[in-house]
Amino acid sequence: MRFFPPYSLLIVAGAFRSASCIPLDSRTQELYNPALAAVTSSTTTGMNTRQTATNGTATMAPPYFVIYAAEGEGPPPVANLTGFNVVCLTFLYANGTTAQWSPAAAWQNLPASQRASVKAEYAKAGIKLFISVFGSLDWPATEGADPTNTATTIANWAKQYDVDGVDVDYEDFGAIGKGTGEQWVIDFTTQLSKDLGGNYLISHSPIAGWFNATGPGLPGGGYRTVDKAVGSLINWYNVQFYNAPYLYTTCDHLLAESNGTWANSHLASQTSVFEIHEYAQVPLDKIVIGKPVTLHDAGGSYMNGTYLGTCIQQAKQDDWNAGIMFWQYSNVSSTMIQEARSLAFPL
Repeated sequence: MRFFPPYSLLIVAGAFRSASCIPLDSRTQELYNPALAAVTSSTTTGMNTRQTATNGTATMAPPYFVIYAAEGEGPPPVANLTGFNVVCLTFLYANGTTAQWSPAAAWQNLPASQRASVKAEYAKAGIKLFISVFGSLDWPATEGADPTNTATTIANWAKQYDVDGVDVDYEDFGAIGKGTGEQWVIDFTTQLSKDLGGNYLISHSPIAGWFNATGPGLPGGGYRTVDKAVGSLINWYNVQFYNAPYLYTTCDHLLAESNGTWANSHLASQTSVFEIHEYAQVPLDKIVIGKPVTLHDAGGSYMNGTYLGTCIQQAKQDDWNAGIMFWQYSNVSSTMIQEARSLAFPL
């Protein structure tokens, strides 16, 4: 969920790690999300296929308004979260350690009584607290981590430190580029859902381009393969519609047709919101639109809150209602979410 090079390099190569969009002296942090349960029934409303989980995994109704806490002293105060209903703390790594000086580490180090107090405040405000795992600097499949053991480690942490869900920010470009990363994610998610049981949520935060079926850098099918296998275990996707210069910068390219006019934009074809729904068969109410809070929080695809709000309004008129994700929390993130929500989901 960091600053990435253009898709022309990301999707084809998948062989290097991204540079951080956060200054190096502001600590290394990473992120990812939580999920849902087995699907036994579905109904179609317009273009939106709604899935109903019945295996006991926790559920949460859309829309989801998600903010990632990547810096600072643990969870942001409720007073600064107007407009959000999900906070993701970054990052917990595959080996069970937290990024130094990260919100995840701060949360882990709080006395249990303080964590309980914060959770009570969040619950009263209708806010769910997630731990985000992996992130751009943790490549678990490439580094040989066992997916089932890793899932158990993550689930145990989530239970011990009393979060509401796990956000899976899997950004192992090396494994995805080789076609081996998908099975790792499938095995991990399967075990994570099993270990967490019925009281926790699971979200994933894939790169939008990983839903592409035509690009040369996804021999294993990317997140289309993941969704077909374990989509019923994932509550929603915080899709990263950013770090892609010249892509997802207009409502049309974000919602309807991602190709655009950029010479290399074919590498992210069929990855707009409604194309992901149509071609990858992901329900519209699970495709959360992810954007950076400021120009400096990502490597491209920024939209200001007012303009993004017009896109959100258009999407909602076409039966989309999944919500909005922002990277990352700051003193302007609440203003951004209120602007982005103003036309379709006013407070």
